[in-house]
Amino acid sequence: MRPFKWTKLSIALALAFRWEGARRWLFVETRPGSCDSNDLIRFVPDLKRDLRNQRVLLIWDGLSAHKSPEMTAYVTTQRR
Repeated sequence: MRPFKWTKLSIALALAFRWEGARRWLFVETRPGSCDSNDLIRFVPDLKRDLRNQRVLLIWDGLSAHKSPEMTAYVTTQRR
C-alpha cells in the first residue's frame, strides 16, 4: 500500500434520516485538493439518486463554492 501523500483533502458529506428515526444514512465523498462548485453540483444528483428522488435540504457552511453563481443557478433549477 502506498503512503498517503495528499496535501489537502476535501470532503462532501450528507446525513439523511427519516423523521420518525427508523432509518439513517451517511453519504461521504472525498477528493484530493480543493472542492469547487462543479464538484458539489456533481455530488447533489448522486445524493438525490441514492435517496430515490426524495426532497433534499442543503445546509451549507461558509465555503465560497456553496454561494457561487453556478451553485445558485443549479439549486434554483432543482426547486419544485
